[in-house]
Parts: sequence; structure tokens; C-alpha cells
Amino acid sequence: MARFRDELIRAHFEAYRDLEWFETLEPRFREHGVDAGSMNVFRAAWNDYVQARDWDWWKDETKHMSNEELDDERMDCLDKLDALGMLQWERNRATKGEITFQDVLDAIPNAEDPKREQTQTRGKGRKR
Repeated sequence: MARFRDELIRAHFEAYRDLEWFETLEPRFREHGVDAGSMNVFRAAWNDYVQARDWDWWKDETKHMSNEELDDERMDCLDKLDALGMLQWERNRATKGEITFQDVLDAIPNAEDPKREQTQTRGKGRKR
């Protein structure tokens, strides 16, 4: 049971770390024209930085949370990542192997592309 909880806390941590990257940092790098190779380097540096800065604190902060609370928050993050299009590239990588940065960019919804917006909202009860 302790192993399950440790893995859940790790998944919770990584979901928040990934969400912060995709919502805040990655768009800033793209605005400044960072290429795919450099983006991967920055992402790895971000992961290392957050691990060193926050992991011990995170484990301590989540001690009071139930497994259900941890999993609910993790799922909320995953829902947000999915809405950003970031989980599709994970599924693609799992099925076809290594992924390119262009694959990630292609998975990000483009607000100026009405066809993409329609695809994302189809079947969700929204009328446009």
C-alpha cells in the first residue's frame, strides 16, 4: 500500500509540474522562437529544477491528503493537459515510439483554426 501511495504522490507532483510547464513556461519559450531541440533541453532543466526545489516539500505537504484527494487533483491536472492537447502526444509516443517537437505543436489547439476548434468541442454539448 505504501508503494501505491508513493507512486500516487509522484504522479500528483508530475501532473502539476507538467501543467505549469505547458500553461506558463512553454508558451513563453515559443514566443521567443525557441527551437524544438532547445525546448527539450529547457524542459529537462525545468524538470530537474522543480525536482530539486519542490519534491521534498511536496511529499511533506501531501501527507495530510487522502489518496482520493490526490487522485482527484491529479485527474484535474490531466483534464487540463488534455484540453491543452498535451495528452494526445503522449498517446502518440506510446503507439509510434519517439515523438518530435512538431508532434507536440501539432497537438496544441489553434484558436485561429475554426476546424480544430469545432473538432475539439464536437460531442461535448456545446453549440457554436
